[in-house]
Amino acid sequence: MSGTLAAGPAPVASRRLALAGEALAARGGLVLVAVALFVFLTAPLAAILIRAIQDKDGAYAGLANFAQYFASPAFSRSAGNTLTFAMATTLLTVPLAFTFAYAIQRSCIRAKWLWRNVALVPILAPSLLAALSFIYLFGNQGVLKGVLPWFGLTTIYGLPGMVLSMTFSAFPHAVMILLASLSLSDARLYEAADSLATSEWRKFATITLPGARYGIISAAMVVFTMAVSEFGVPKVIGANYSVLAIDIYKQVIGQQNFQIGAVVGLILLVPALVAFFVDHAVRVRQKALLSARSVPYVPKPAPVRDRLLLAFVLLMSAAMLAVIGMAVFGSFVKVWPYNLSFTLNHYTYGFEEAGVENAYRNSLTMAAWCALIGALLTFAGAYWLEKTRGADLVRPIVRLQAMLPMAIPGLVLGIGYILFFNHPANPLNVLYGTMGILVLSTIV
Repeated sequence: MSGTLAAGPAPVASRRLALAGEALAARGGLVLVAVALFVFLTAPLAAILIRAIQDKDGAYAGLANFAQYFASPAFSRSAGNTLTFAMATTLLTVPLAFTFAYAIQRSCIRAKWLWRNVALVPILAPSLLAALSFIYLFGNQGVLKGVLPWFGLTTIYGLPGMVLSMTFSAFPHAVMILLASLSLSDARLYEAADSLATSEWRKFATITLPGARYGIISAAMVVFTMAVSEFGVPKVIGANYSVLAIDIYKQVIGQQNFQIGAVVGLILLVPALVAFFVDHAVRVRQKALLSARSVPYVPKPAPVRDRLLLAFVLLMSAAMLAVIGMAVFGSFVKVWPYNLSFTLNHYTYGFEEAGVENAYRNSLTMAAWCALIGALLTFAGAYWLEKTRGADLVRPIVRLQAMLPMAIPGLVLGIGYILFFNHPANPLNVLYGTMGILVLSTIV
């Protein structure tokens, strides 16, 4: 009997030891995550700030670089154009995405799974593809250039083409956010409205829109941030319509002026950060509205509404597939638009003579490493952050650093990597120009 009692504390002690080991491992993991984020995120951003207040010789220059750029005509023009482009894209994308999401979530149209998947197709294509497709469709030699005067346009180049191309690229992101937002409505509110004989329009204005307002704001902030930081679309179809992202490219690549490039990068970061923190505050408020007692809303058939929404969904789906299809078609014709006969010469030239084969292989390799390493690191970091205890001083730092990349345009982070990892005194300089730094920057 005494032997049995004596053996009792041993499992308890071993269990406590195991828990202590897990807690120690979790704390160590969080510290490693914090250090990694500091090295590969905070430090490059700090390098941008440091370079922005230095002159070309590396001496402290204060705000002289900012004053120089603010005094140039390029600043007011590019800043105004960037905000105009971002706001126009947001004002066009969000209503279209909301109507599309409303049709899927709040109507009885058929094949909802199909339309939902079609809406996500633009995610698979780079923004450059949309710009090229709109040139094929509405450019100077475009197949549909004759319709431009119907909308009071003389050319697709510049702001109109940029807004259309960016709307195509940002549309699926807004749709996903709004689908989630519209799925959170409580059916009991609609039942109460029905008992009061409330009209459909009044229910939409007093229940649907207020319930989805946080999702609408969040979608608007995401689209705005994407447009502010976009480089490919303005470069391809923007013509002489300058934006801040193009200014960074001109300063860093064209003139090798990293000081002014860093200044532009910091300026570009401001609207993205503001939009991000507004979006974050909205998401917190939306989570606070969730209730375990909510009853999922199931739409009832309404023939007129369903037909109108189905027509809209068909039109949007056809437009998205047409943009993708036009790019595919253009890649198989000999000389657009003079010789439309089928050819594979563009593919054979690209893979055999232009070096696209190596670039394509490198892209697949980088994507595979990002998927493997990125998934493991993000899962481990999220697990240590949400499912463990301790390291209370490190946790808020990790949370802030983990959220920050969502608000940082890729161009800005790229400039930071150049300035930080290309410095001769940096022991991590060996990563510069390698596949490793591409993988790390993409994961961040």
